[in-house]
Amino acid sequence: MKSRLIVLIPVAISLWAVACRSSSGPEPATGEKDTLAEKPDTYVRNFYDKEGNLYSKVTMKNNVPNGPSVSFYSDGTKNTEVNYVDGKKHGIEKKFYGTGEVYRERSYEMGIQHGWERRYYKSGQLMSEVYFHQGMISNVIHEFDHEGDPEKIYPSIVFRVVRNRDYEGQRLLVVQLSNRSSRVTFYPGKLLEGKYLPADRPPLGGEKGTGEIPLSRNQSGTRIDIVAKYITPRNTPCLIGGSWIVTD
Repeated sequence: MKSRLIVLIPVAISLWAVACRSSSGPEPATGEKDTLAEKPDTYVRNFYDKEGNLYSKVTMKNNVPNGPSVSFYSDGTKNTEVNYVDGKKHGIEKKFYGTGEVYRERSYEMGIQHGWERRYYKSGQLMSEVYFHQGMISNVIHEFDHEGDPEKIYPSIVFRVVRNRDYEGQRLLVVQLSNRSSRVTFYPGKLLEGKYLPADRPPLGGEKGTGEIPLSRNQSGTRIDIVAKYITPRNTPCLIGGSWIVTD
């Protein structure tokens, strides 16, 4: 058996809903309310919770989100802000701590995450950053402690072979992280171009925190590559890769 580790160093709230624009009559205490903006076909749609508190403001054009949108915590402080173009996120989306400081920034191009995703401590110190390319997470990640020192230690992928509980005589290759974290999803194969995890790649089955691959006969000497998408304690998605050689 051979094992090789490769550390591939490498909420937002939907702010609009489908609803009819009110044109007459009194506004309810809860629900939504529209206010006209400068252009006749552009208006701001306000959404309220059951207590009548404003929880989001969405700029609309022809009943589609177009322009800045903001959501709020229950106490009225800003939760998230993002810009829309033709109903798609475009630009920098910011999420805030309940005390007002920026917690996370994501970059979008017409609804697709593209660019740096960054998280910050309340002090403003950079906590982490990971790069996305056309919706795909990359193997470029940096994490820092409160003093700005980089994180350098990450778990590895552990491989073990067990007997398949459902099919007598068949073996299963089971993978998990060395720290036994359950905040992980395993995927078969290598990274696209050695850098990116395709967003549409199906994950491996298995119990929470593990991945499973059935082993067939005559696979001796076959190399199996695995990529783990691990959510670190700083809530940063991190790609961890490993490979295993099948033996008899």
